[in-house]
Amino acid sequence: MSEVIYDVAILGGGPANSAAATLLARADRPLPRAGKGALMTRWLCLLLLSLASCQTTSTHQFATPAPTWATKSGQLSYQGPKISLIGEVLVRYSKAGELELAFSKGPGVNLLLLRQDAQFASAEGPLARGRWGGASTSAPERLRGWFGLREQILAGRNSIQMNAGGERFNLRF
Repeated sequence: MSEVIYDVAILGGGPANSAAATLLARADRPLPRAGKGALMTRWLCLLLLSLASCQTTSTHQFATPAPTWATKSGQLSYQGPKISLIGEVLVRYSKAGELELAFSKGPGVNLLLLRQDAQFASAEGPLARGRWGGASTSAPERLRGWFGLREQILAGRNSIQMNAGGERFNLRF
């Protein structure tokens, strides 16, 4: 029986490409025969590369919303470089500064879910272009304005108008 080992390439891309989805086996380029040790080394390298590419998710544990958290609901008007939306917003936050914000358009159409504390933040949904999590200071440009809302909300304002990096937010509770 002939043993054929195929070359595996990792495709670059944005957050929509997960490590598992970016692996592509190319059957047109067989590699020379290799022993079990070389095969194991290749698989280990592939595993390490796929784990290293998972930088858009965070292992940070956010606080779970509790009955002591304040809850506000209202409307948010968002104007970005390519899109303008008006939708419902639900915000929950604690005295310690943890925040959870859900922005939706009608029942069952979640556009963005933000979770944030003093050091870390996460975002997921179509407006986040997938998922992102990490230190708030290293947030991608497309999420910085959203994460900037936290300070305004924690200040207890019922009306927030904010411009950030070509985006405009108008939030009313």
